[in-house]
Amino acid sequence: MTESRPFLSFCIPNYNMAPWLGGAIESALAITGHDIEVVVAENASTDDSLAVASSFSSDRRFRLAGFDRHVPPIENLNRAVRASTGEWAVLLSADDVVSPVLADVVAEAAARGATLIGSNVILVNAAGEPSRPHPGYGPHTYKGRAGLAKVATRRPFFLCGTAFRRSDFDKVGGMDPRWLTADHDFFIRVAGLPGAVPMQDPRIGGTYFVDRGSTWTRLVKSGDDIRILGKMYQDRGMYRSLGIDRAVNRTLRGEAIHGVRKDLSRGDRATACKRLRFTVSYARGLPRAAALLDLLSVRLFGRVATPQLRSLLTTIFRAG
Repeated sequence: MTESRPFLSFCIPNYNMAPWLGGAIESALAITGHDIEVVVAENASTDDSLAVASSFSSDRRFRLAGFDRHVPPIENLNRAVRASTGEWAVLLSADDVVSPVLADVVAEAAARGATLIGSNVILVNAAGEPSRPHPGYGPHTYKGRAGLAKVATRRPFFLCGTAFRRSDFDKVGGMDPRWLTADHDFFIRVAGLPGAVPMQDPRIGGTYFVDRGSTWTRLVKSGDDIRILGKMYQDRGMYRSLGIDRAVNRTLRGEAIHGVRKDLSRGDRATACKRLRFTVSYARGLPRAAALLDLLSVRLFGRVATPQLRSLLTTIFRAG
């Protein structure tokens, strides 16, 4: 007699996150009423992570996938999912936690035909201050090409609050290790599968700790996040085939402007210009022209271009 397949797998990639790993595991194991498993992909840590993970070995729902060979972070994300056996999977960073209701969210949306299920998350900064629910969306189904464009531009899916079908992970080949934003790219590709039904639930599915020394946090502060996003979007064959090339261009400029305004509020005009130069390098069409206008405006006046200037640029661009 074979054991039944778990409904939901919580996949935790770990490298040297011993102070927080136990909390992540405990948050997943606290879920009741559903058949779950928790899989830790231990990436040859040099701290006490192995001892922390091993302390949960008596729980039949827990499994440690230990690896002696250290690999880059995105590859370990993929190893964590490949080691799972559930029908659905959630990727949970070793320093984040999931909400007890997340399994209910997944079960209810799956019963309505969803193939990708997102929830809101709470972002916590280095000072321990929680944000409002992020991204703050209500119940929504992303239908057709317009819905896929919203997945690309709004970025509604966060790792600790999003569930995907294990079979869809295999269909798209997992996460692309070339990109530090591989999760965003992965969710776009899953949402673009034939017959995909991405859904959003307004409940809180997890807590995401932003400033725990992550590489992405450092990139955002330096402006290099736009370079990484730009390079990812430059791989346009896939996005063009999905019909969302314009959407990812708008996203790139939107991300840049969000960062530029923060830079300027700190008086850091150099980093603001750096973000906009990356946007000019990687964007196309109107977003590229708008970023060039913003770059000139920041250099000359220390602020992004006014709405009037942008409106004039849009009129000229469309007339041409």
